[in-house]
Amino acid sequence: MTDARPYKLFGDSERAALAGAAGAALASWREAWLPAGAQLESECAPAAELGAAATQGALSFSAGERGWWICGDRAALARAVYGAADSGLAGAAGLAAMRELAAALLGGAPSLAEEGSPPAHLFGAGSAASALRLSLGEAELRMVSTPGWTLATLRERLPRPAAAPLDSRRAALAAQPVALEVVAGWVELELGALRGLAPGNVIALGTRIDAPLSVVRRGRGAALFRARLGSRDGSRAIAAVGAR
Repeated sequence: MTDARPYKLFGDSERAALAGAAGAALASWREAWLPAGAQLESECAPAAELGAAATQGALSFSAGERGWWICGDRAALARAVYGAADSGLAGAAGLAAMRELAAALLGGAPSLAEEGSPPAHLFGAGSAASALRLSLGEAELRMVSTPGWTLATLRERLPRPAAAPLDSRRAALAAQPVALEVVAGWVELELGALRGLAPGNVIALGTRIDAPLSVVRRGRGAALFRARLGSRDGSRAIAAVGAR
């Protein structure tokens, strides 16, 4: 079970996505299980808002990290689904209806765990669990999901930001300013000789005077290309003459 949160919980878009997923599952279950004309009312909200009331003795159904606890009168559910159900079979019939409801919500056949109560932390502030409240005739079901169901549903239903086209990324990089330096040559001096320099002193470089100059990024020693010094329109300029 994971509680990682790739999305804000619970904004308008997230609530709509969860309600849409639950509504689609309920519609599928209703078409397969409920008699024509059966009135099914539902409410979907964060578990922290609906609270833990009347969830004692729930049955848990799970498929991987996704799961639902379903609590309600199985006999009343059987009567709502099958009409006048035999009292001896009502419990089993209600359990079958619950299992198929869980399968619709989980998108596949679930495993059934022992009867119990959903953990209290699912109803606490900031919980990623979702809750459903269903009313079907005299039957009422209260349901709460694992955080895994909520987060997996949001990942599947909410749109992901489209990746920027490669051309636009290249254009963004091409617009970045780059400071260049033209290096006539390099020399190493002892600190004492450096401190003794005065106007008029000559420092011999290790490059020929007619050799192309190195052009580097400011603060970087590796040459990007070679260039010759000159002028253009009254300003000093360089002309690229080759790669480094």
